[in-house]
Amino acid sequence: MAESKQNHPYLKKKLKLYFDENIPRGIIDDLRSNRSWRSRCKIFSAHDSGLFAKDDQTQIEYCKKHGLILVTLDKHFMDDQKFPFSNIHGIIRIVAPKNSSLEILDNLKTLLEFITNFQLPQTLMGETKIEVDTDGCKIRGRHLRTREIVSITISKGDKMGKVMDFFGIPFL
Repeated sequence: MAESKQNHPYLKKKLKLYFDENIPRGIIDDLRSNRSWRSRCKIFSAHDSGLFAKDDQTQIEYCKKHGLILVTLDKHFMDDQKFPFSNIHGIIRIVAPKNSSLEILDNLKTLLEFITNFQLPQTLMGETKIEVDTDGCKIRGRHLRTREIVSITISKGDKMGKVMDFFGIPFL
């Protein structure tokens, strides 16, 4: 039997995703038009926020201020010197050609399916950077207890427990 949102209030928490300007508009529209994704995610974009064509620092500061997870194709957001882990609510980088909307959308949906099945997805995403491609993803973030930056690579089919154990996230 499925978990009840009434009995488990953490299931009501939606991921707050912010798509920067390099994510094709059609992908954002596809996610917004899907009832299942709308029930699990709040979707914001640079297009809607008036930040289209603003610099990367402006994008990341907007995400920090509003508690948003940045979704991007840009590799430079993975640079820890330029974009440190402190106070970010998560960065998801999709590794795919910008003109390959289907590959971008498939990779994003696979990752979001994995993340939204966590009991506390915000616990995983806080101060975390994820790079996802068709083979799986690399997750770098703070261990919950030690606060050290650690990295793990997961493939399709890996279980949530592997990631939760690795980052010290307790099972509820």
